[in-house]
Amino acid sequence: MNIQLNDNSLFKSQAYIDGHWVDGDSGSTLEVLANVASVGVTKTKRAIAAAQV
Repeated sequence: MNIQLNDNSLFKSQAYIDGHWVDGDSGSTLEVLANVASVGVTKTKRAIAAAQV
């Protein structure tokens, strides 16, 4: 599957911690840690609602 990101500013290879984007401890951002499901609006809203509980 090949997905094109239209707005490259949305792509981040850092972690967001306490309001800041930070590099990994090793400085490397090339290791794949996980693959995640691509969900639509309905499931995204469901996840946000569940996180607020």
